[in-house]
Amino acid sequence: MKRHFFQILFALLCLIQTGYCQNNADISIQFKNKTVELPADFELVVEISNDKQYEVGDFPDIKGLKKGNRTIKHSQIRKNNKNVSVHQISQFYTAELPGKISVPAINIEVNGKIQRLESVVLEAVAAPNLAPEKDIEIEEVDFVLECSESEVYVGQGLKVSLGLYLSDNTTTEWQFPPDIGSQVEVLYKKIKPDGCLESRMMISNIVGKKVQVKDKLYTYYGLMEAVFYPLNPKGIRFGGQLLNMQKKVGGKWSTMVLKSNDKKIVVKTLPDHPLKEKVPVGILRLSEQVKGGKNQNTGNSFEYTLRIDGEANFKTVSPDEVINNQNFDYYLNQSRINQASGNLTGNRIFTYKVLPKTSGEFELGNTFRLIYFDVFREKYDTLISKKSISVSGSTITTGTEVKKDIYWEIEKLKTDSQLFNFKKMAKYLANFLVAAMILVFLYILKKKN
Repeated sequence: MKRHFFQILFALLCLIQTGYCQNNADISIQFKNKTVELPADFELVVEISNDKQYEVGDFPDIKGLKKGNRTIKHSQIRKNNKNVSVHQISQFYTAELPGKISVPAINIEVNGKIQRLESVVLEAVAAPNLAPEKDIEIEEVDFVLECSESEVYVGQGLKVSLGLYLSDNTTTEWQFPPDIGSQVEVLYKKIKPDGCLESRMMISNIVGKKVQVKDKLYTYYGLMEAVFYPLNPKGIRFGGQLLNMQKKVGGKWSTMVLKSNDKKIVVKTLPDHPLKEKVPVGILRLSEQVKGGKNQNTGNSFEYTLRIDGEANFKTVSPDEVINNQNFDYYLNQSRINQASGNLTGNRIFTYKVLPKTSGEFELGNTFRLIYFDVFREKYDTLISKKSISVSGSTITTGTEVKKDIYWEIEKLKTDSQLFNFKKMAKYLANFLVAAMILVFLYILKKKN
């Protein structure tokens, strides 16, 4: 009986000491789109936040879908006045035929634990033309370097891709050699231009896609995709690159060398402007939402969401500095970037808490605006909030008149200290239990004597 008592006490002590060390990671698994138009892919996303680990096991094979590329994206979001790491591991699937696809419940191992996605029905819609048409010159088998633009401005995104085109009419068998992965890494290092920011999509599985080039069908195998943002007006030159492939000749595989084309990109300087070195560059649009509608009351904070969509480096996209004034107090609650690696497009979402202090009619455009350079119209432009707020109630002159919510006095909150030190509490409790065990042991010895 006494032995069982000590065993239970020891187990309880271990649970207390380890309980506070567990990681409170947030994990979600979902298909980003349940309906796509072919040849677009379905994207199955595992999102892990509030955790440094992002070990994800193999994604399952799904009947009716062909497994494609797997990508990893890391980002930081601002949540509750703290930086939170977010890891997105995406697996792309291509529908083999148009129609509905029933996906059974899926189990995926995430950081050593099994996570479950319940069954779901996807739908692949047939497009009028399944093969996107490209206007480029290629041979029956060709290694091609492609760029999204021939001229870009400083700070504008330039998408660069390397891939292999294989004609549907060819009767020769081709295959990638075992060292294709290391070849791609060497190619990327050679292609990456100096003086540019970069965003590269990691391609782990090479999967062919049907494309149409001047009325001919090809299978395209993407090897590398990246977006480069030049930091100076120095021109960019991509020289011809070499790729080793295997071709079947006389019943045997032989190594063949393919060479890509050259590309020269002109980089233009931005027109003079006081904020020339700071403004984002691209094509942008603004959308917004005021939670609770136009009518607000003094002392009651409301949520304002500002979203910027388009084509740009969204790490550089941020509205003008928001400063508290006699009418409103502002607090940036969250800033989140949604832009896949190697992608020109994306968005950034800003969520503010706004506290009205005086009554009246107010235009949010006086506070929320973003200056940027529009590469399409080739001039500077300003995105301005179009929302107006009607505030009623008495003017707030002291903090006691503010309705307290979860954001009340958050600017005074000290994030470098804890009200409760859980590790110390666990240590004190452990010491207390050890002392209690010793006392019980001495009492038993004394009673025996």
